[in-house]
Amino acid sequence: MGKFWFVIIILILLAILGGGLYLMTVEIDPPRNQVEKTLPDDMFPQ
Repeated sequence: MGKFWFVIIILILLAILGGGLYLMTVEIDPPRNQVEKTLPDDMFPQ
């Protein structure tokens, strides 16, 4: 039973490390469209 949990923990750590390496190496482009939103004056207290 102890070996089972050891394998599960190792797999979880490998998944976390693999995800971290993926996020560090992949080129994710930020969104380039500009967002403008007009907020009504009613939302802010006077």
